Amino acid sequence: MEKVRVAFCAAVADDALMLARLHAAELDARTWRALRETGFPDGLGLLPARAEYAAAWESMREALKWLPTEWNESLATTLASDFASIYLNNRFRANPHASAHLDEDGLLFQNAMFDLQRFYRRYGWAARAWRQMSEDHLAAQLQFTAVLAQQSFPSWQAEQAAWQEWGEALEVYLLSWIQRFAQRVAERAEAPFYPALAALTWAWTETLRDHIATLWQAPRLPPEVLQQRLEQVSKSSAVFPCVA
Repeated sequence: MEKVRVAFCAAVADDALMLARLHAAELDARTWRALRETGFPDGLGLLPARAEYAAAWESMREALKWLPTEWNESLATTLASDFASIYLNNRFRANPHASAHLDEDGLLFQNAMFDLQRFYRRYGWAARAWRQMSEDHLAAQLQFTAVLAQQSFPSWQAEQAAWQEWGEALEVYLLSWIQRFAQRVAERAEAPFYPALAALTWAWTETLRDHIATLWQAPRLPPEVLQQRLEQVSKSSAVFPCVA
């Protein structure tokens, strides 16, 4: 079982970093070619185990088929516009920060960010350029997933506790809102790439959470406990307005 967990963690780290890069920076010619050459998303280490998740993989396959075979200025402009509207200026009202979705007033830099900030610090990690991508940003949560997957633990108990806590954190700070995020992106984006990426990230994270439950005996939070956690996170602690 230990060898299985080691292989699993290596796959998770690679996948999470790839997905994080796609959410953190505009798709450029080099990355676009790499996606096509590696058969993305079928080259991901985690593959869907449920039909509803498999649909997200298929959505990304179709999105990549939609892209022209040669990178061109028109494609670059369309993708850059979608990226800016999602991740930079919030024109789509699909904010990639958890606080914007979980805070009762839709404010940025709230409890979700501070909670995750404290968790990351225990592993010596912090998000860079936090004003552009704070700790509760979708990409930052994926980056930290890779950090945790690359950690060495002194014992099984320590490893199990870390993954149980992070599995629960993913339920609260990511899985509780990413489907709404994906829906808003799908309703507004001009190209199919970023809607497919959002759906794929949701399905991949759900798949990860299922594996955490199995490999580390860390079941999902009961619905009533999850709701209590979300209510605690929702209380505003500062004033940085941003409607999700």
